[in-house]
Amino acid sequence: MVEMKKFQKKFSMIFTLTIIGILGFSITISATDSAIPEWIKNNAK
Repeated sequence: MVEMKKFQKKFSMIFTLTIIGILGFSITISATDSAIPEWIKNNAK
């Protein structure tokens, strides 16, 4: 029973950190993508 609680605690921590990492990564990508104006993208082609 004690081992199950330890496993649940570790799993919960890993799951939480994974979700935070994914959210942070997606926010970074969307911020980077919108930072370049469309007219600059068109002129660069």
